[in-house]
Amino acid sequence: MSCYRLFVIEFCEKENALRYKLKDAIKSSLNEYTFAVGERKYCVGDMFECVSEVTSEDLLSNDLNFAVVICNGELTSYDDKQIEKLLGAGIPILPVFFKGNKAEEVIPKCLQYINALEVDSADAVSKISGYVLDNLFLKKGSRKIFISYKRDESQAIADQLHDTLIRYGYDVFLDTVSIKKGDDFQKEIKHRMADSDVVLLLNTSSYLCSEWTEQELQSAQAAKIGILHLDWPDAHIPKELINVINMISSVKLNEEDFDISNACKFSCPKSKLKDSVIGLIVEAIENLRIKNIAARRIMMVNEFCEYQRFCNFFAEYSSYGNLIKVSNSRYSKLYYPITGIPDSHIFDSLRNNPINKTDTLSILYNPLLIRDDWLDYLDWLNIHLPIHTEGFMGVKKEAR
Repeated sequence: MSCYRLFVIEFCEKENALRYKLKDAIKSSLNEYTFAVGERKYCVGDMFECVSEVTSEDLLSNDLNFAVVICNGELTSYDDKQIEKLLGAGIPILPVFFKGNKAEEVIPKCLQYINALEVDSADAVSKISGYVLDNLFLKKGSRKIFISYKRDESQAIADQLHDTLIRYGYDVFLDTVSIKKGDDFQKEIKHRMADSDVVLLLNTSSYLCSEWTEQELQSAQAAKIGILHLDWPDAHIPKELINVINMISSVKLNEEDFDISNACKFSCPKSKLKDSVIGLIVEAIENLRIKNIAARRIMMVNEFCEYQRFCNFFAEYSSYGNLIKVSNSRYSKLYYPITGIPDSHIFDSLRNNPINKTDTLSILYNPLLIRDDWLDYLDWLNIHLPIHTEGFMGVKKEAR
């Protein structure tokens, strides 16, 4: 029985064989990975299949699914019911169109809110298979920064900070470069913020005049993510940043901190920061990041233990191993509290950790802002892995 399934809905006769080419390319990549169950060895490629039709049984399975829709502009030929089934089941979809076509003309309206992938005949297989594999195996760095800014006031500085922080070893989210083809913009923004250690807020004069930046600020506050705001010379400290429960830090910028050789003034979207101030920003980010991670973890531990005691369980936290033990006379369970989103690195570290094997272990995380499809994926992993995940939002257990 397969565990990974790719649905390929094709509407381009001349590329009708694309599904078979994708299947071969992906299986070839997956066959590099082997795993053992007892004395038997398996290839991951044996657990993958590529199909063109969606059955009700497919949608009820516990498989990890992804879908690709090849668009060619013949709108009358689209099987809307197939697409609606995939959307209704919460399966990620990547719309694909070929160069020479206009996206708004070839992609059905029900998929136009998703960032589409443009390909040509020569690179279609490699590009699409790359996005499929990215959705099956996610790898992220350990230090995560989210840049929140207003494009028409600070685009060049956002780009500059993105590139610089990557060179310093950070995993940096910037909307113009970090959202993959096939992703829902707003859902992905919230999801990546949930997995961030610090929100780097470029506080220009009209930062909060944008509906989107205001939402980003509110999301960061709700998730208790640390906010470092860079205050432009003509910007005020928004009241939304005063007396909130988040840890907040700031760097005040002066006019001499800006390189305006290619811009008319410091508030121009083409202006950049001088190298002399970049080091101060990196230092402020790292200081806030460490403090915020510790504060969020302590807050989660205290609130979770309080909730368990309210439910008449014994709850005790041990800083050695970062574990919470919850028990009564008949029950014992260990929780490993984290900030951010559970990923393969956390599962691997716990799998190789010499913890008490007699207790059930779950990774404890905050599901706020995380995409529904990722929460569904964690539910799927709970079925197949001995280490489970459990969402907790502070006041009570998250009911899903």
